[in-house]
Amino acid sequence: MRDTMGMTVHLAAQTARMGWYWGLSRYIAQQTKATATASGYKPKRPVPKFQELLADLRALLLDDARAVRDGRYPPMAEGADSAGQYLSR
Repeated sequence: MRDTMGMTVHLAAQTARMGWYWGLSRYIAQQTKATATASGYKPKRPVPKFQELLADLRALLLDDARAVRDGRYPPMAEGADSAGQYLSR
C-alpha cells in the first residue's frame, strides 16, 4: 500500500532539517572566519563541487521518501502524530 502523504511529510521534514543544519553550519563558519585565523588546509584529493553534493543529497532524500511511500519503513521512525509535529522537531 502506498503512503503518498507519509512520503510528502517525510520529505518535507527531512528537507527542512537539512536546510536548518546547512544554515547553522554556514553561520558557524562565518563566525569562525571572523574570529580565527585561516587553517591553511589544502585537500590532496579532488573535492566534488557544491552542486554535485546537493544533487547527491537530493537523490538520497528522494530515494528515502520513495522508500517511505512504498512502505519499506515508516515515516519518521520517532512516531510523531501530525505533520506539524514532524516539522517542529
